[in-house]
Amino acid sequence: MNKPFPLILFLLLFSCSQFQKSEHRIDEQQEFKDFDKAFFSKTDKKETVKTRKRKLSKTLNRVKKEKKEPRKTKNTKRQFENPYRYQEKLHYKVEYNGLSVGELKIKFRGLKSTNDRTAYEFEGRFKTVGAFSYIYKVNSEALLYFDQEYLRPLASIIRREESDLKKEERTLYDWDRLKAERWVKGIEDDKEIDEHKTFDIINNTQDILSFLVYLRTISYKFGEKYSIPFFHKGEMFQASVRVVENNVYDFSKKLTLLEIELPLKGKLQPSRATKVWLIDNQYKDIFKIDMNIKLGRIIIALDD
Repeated sequence: MNKPFPLILFLLLFSCSQFQKSEHRIDEQQEFKDFDKAFFSKTDKKETVKTRKRKLSKTLNRVKKEKKEPRKTKNTKRQFENPYRYQEKLHYKVEYNGLSVGELKIKFRGLKSTNDRTAYEFEGRFKTVGAFSYIYKVNSEALLYFDQEYLRPLASIIRREESDLKKEERTLYDWDRLKAERWVKGIEDDKEIDEHKTFDIINNTQDILSFLVYLRTISYKFGEKYSIPFFHKGEMFQASVRVVENNVYDFSKKLTLLEIELPLKGKLQPSRATKVWLIDNQYKDIFKIDMNIKLGRIIIALDD
């Protein structure tokens, strides 16, 4: 089984639950002290559900005022409608070359304050199911902290547990210095991994986790194209998004169809434009993704 396949399933679908904790999970306290110091040092104390709801209520009230008199904020493409429901849960079925191979659960956990910024906090969990699990088992999760005002990633944590791999990757974005700092630790093919690298980025860049989250914030117009800075594997690209159709109907849902040119290379390079259907409502939920890569065809569909 080719390792990029389960990875692309998990990462691309994240932006569109519960796994058991592994005994082999990397010890966060021991392994990621630099990341924790940089990202969590000023984080608010653990918030209750009541506190998160109160914060979200204040945000919605502010958004209503801003819709009447939009404020001008430097370096932001902020839309003035809240694009996510508090505690929203989205469940997706995943197919590969016509076979059911996995399920993905996405949860918006609310708002989190960290380092004087307010972030949307997302949790994603992917696992293989059925007969495919006997061929190659995947049980992975990710956390994304997405800046509420500037709509760009602040930090991400990806934990991958597969048949022959246990790895954790953490990325921290410093928008003042325009740097992305990444820590990777784990075990792959019985070899220990321990990496720490820093990369240059440009302003308002999205990564492979935040990209589809960001797509839900745009007010689309038929025929228009949108260019989105994209950071992947230490390199900068431009992703192209084009609105192909509005008012498409599927299962009584009104949809918007996008065609996306993703700047992925190698075995993950799409063989044609990726199609993404968004539900045409305030929240622009991702309804379906159809992607063809060198390894085959991947379809992700919302499970109602």
